[in-house]
Amino acid sequence: MASYSEELENVANFMTYNGNHLFHYTSFASALKIISSQRLLFGDFKNMNDISESRREVFDDMAIAELNKYKSISFTEDKTGKRGFEIDSLWGYYAEKGKGVCLVFDKSKLISQFKGKTIFQRYGRIKYIKNFTNALFFEDGNISVDKQIKRKCKDIFFTKSTDWHMENEYRFLIRSEQNNDDYLEYKDALIAVIICMPLAKSIIETCEYKTLKRVADVPILHYHTSLGNKTLTVIGGDVLWPLFGVDQFLDA
Repeated sequence: MASYSEELENVANFMTYNGNHLFHYTSFASALKIISSQRLLFGDFKNMNDISESRREVFDDMAIAELNKYKSISFTEDKTGKRGFEIDSLWGYYAEKGKGVCLVFDKSKLISQFKGKTIFQRYGRIKYIKNFTNALFFEDGNISVDKQIKRKCKDIFFTKSTDWHMENEYRFLIRSEQNNDDYLEYKDALIAVIICMPLAKSIIETCEYKTLKRVADVPILHYHTSLGNKTLTVIGGDVLWPLFGVDQFLDA
């Protein structure tokens, strides 16, 4: 007779919490570009939704020019009591009010790909603090502005106001001298594509699902709510989440 732990192992699936998922919310059109090219675009900080990052208070022209060389890609992590794909506000903010896509990545594989880039790079989770300020001050003297920014990298690029804590952000950061687009090739790090579209009666018959089936070689999943209950299913298949007794990251 199988032990309790063996039974749990048999029930668990690739979307059960394992500490190794990163989620990227985006529009449907952007998702198609990402999947077709197998690469993610690093974004400029001037285009961030957080005005504390897009409109920094900097009083040094050299520092402004140097800061503009930094770019990032943002992801969402799982956190206690909340899976990364079930944050409804992120579906609204970044995924076309539920009409977009949430891409699921293998965290360790994505980091491995990222560490292969030869330029300056940092990665990690964002720390949210109550008394956050977007003002940056630099020292006069023998230490160059670019070295000061690198030394203060964690405080500058990996700290945000608690106003944004619900995003549970995990960030990849680079410094790039080129003015054109920078990309991260993710190769086999993509493990699933999640769509929401809660108003669709038949997901399988939608143009979005049919299009994704043609371009994506990973499972396409459906996140939805029904009478207050949230579920994640393989479209036309099994329920992957929640799994009571297996997935510790259920609603608190």
